[in-house]
Amino acid sequence: MLQSTARIDRLIRKAQEMGQTALALTDHGNMFGILEFYTAAQKAGIKPILGCDLYMSPDSRRNTNYAPGQTAWHQVIALAQNSAGYKNLMALCSTGHLEGHHHKPRVDREAIEQRRKGLLFLLPNLDSEVGHHFLRGQEKKAREILDFFAATCGRDRVFLVVQNHGREEEKTVNQFFLKLHREEGWPLVAGNDVHYVERKDSPAHDVLLCIEGGWKLNDANRPRFPSDQYYLKSGDEMHALLAEYPDALENTVRIADMCEATVEFGTLYHPNFPIPKGFKDADAYLEKLAMDGLKQRYEKPGAELKERLRFELDTMKRMKVAGYMLIVQDFINAAKERGIPVGPGRGSAVGSIVSYLTGITDVDPVRYNLLFERFLNPERVSMPDIDTDFSDSGRQEVIQYVVDKYGQDSVAQIVTYGRLKAKAVLKDVARVLGIDHREVERINKFIPPLAKGL
Repeated sequence: MLQSTARIDRLIRKAQEMGQTALALTDHGNMFGILEFYTAAQKAGIKPILGCDLYMSPDSRRNTNYAPGQTAWHQVIALAQNSAGYKNLMALCSTGHLEGHHHKPRVDREAIEQRRKGLLFLLPNLDSEVGHHFLRGQEKKAREILDFFAATCGRDRVFLVVQNHGREEEKTVNQFFLKLHREEGWPLVAGNDVHYVERKDSPAHDVLLCIEGGWKLNDANRPRFPSDQYYLKSGDEMHALLAEYPDALENTVRIADMCEATVEFGTLYHPNFPIPKGFKDADAYLEKLAMDGLKQRYEKPGAELKERLRFELDTMKRMKVAGYMLIVQDFINAAKERGIPVGPGRGSAVGSIVSYLTGITDVDPVRYNLLFERFLNPERVSMPDIDTDFSDSGRQEVIQYVVDKYGQDSVAQIVTYGRLKAKAVLKDVARVLGIDHREVERINKFIPPLAKGL
């Protein structure tokens, strides 16, 4: 986060302008932008290459004990060749965040061995472990890393990235990579690290780095990029920089042709609920719970109410959401049994009498004339969305209950992405540039509340 000013729409538009037919997205340690990138690139007629710039531990991903100044990670780029590779790439990212997080989400050799299928690996010039060791006079260690990738993935799926952003160290490693190509046949590929779209965006990117690290622009020792060359370059520009390296430019096209990963949309994967003995399926058990709830919630349920219940149950059966409803009622009722305060319900879920009868909500939709169709509608095939509130003190206990019952591999927490609004951007940029905050407050009064930022 806060490492790049290159927005997806601008990247794709620039690629179109330059006549490029394929584009890769390899964010550092995450794949947060992949779906947006994939759909936008396809719409624009650009082939999307799905990848990630993985952080790789020099030893075990679980090791967090490093001496001051010791390197705790290097980088390796992984690109998905096919659907299996895409799934393995997602698994590697999850492994890094869940098992290898030490300042960065890290994987290791073990993780790559387990998830190597369907992936291409690109070893970047300076940021890879190969380049790191070579620059420190440790060529033997550098070659050991290559031996690992050769044995694990095969040389036809590993590329050495030659780069030229104007740094002398890059030229040194490029010559080593060229030597490896000539002596051992390692394939080269021309690469360019893109952190902003246009060269003129470099100053704005510099300010963004200051915002991310809490620095001011005039701080002498702050981190900064060594040049203004980290933008999306054209084929001609890349040829001028790296034409001397055999097949490096041609291999960019070769890699694009090798990557055919697709993302499947529109298929719903319905969750499974363990059905007690004596019931045919999830629909039958959900009906049993609803009927029990009907007796508890209403003294004398009339024909109209029973008709509505039957309509809802039939709709849920057709849309195959009984398992989902059973899981939600299960952990909500488990929370209530444990004395954890649960909200009465909100959103469209309160329009369902099945939700009310099974304990998911405590709002009577009949009494308040609430519409079931807002919650579940056969004309708009989508999974129901049930918002549930638990007390802060009991929330983790509920999550743990779900993990224990349904398995860790079946439970995930979602993330929300925050963006800097215009007023926040102005304040942060002003701080970086050393502008008096009173002047900023004066200008901010003229900015509409919902004005866009980053």
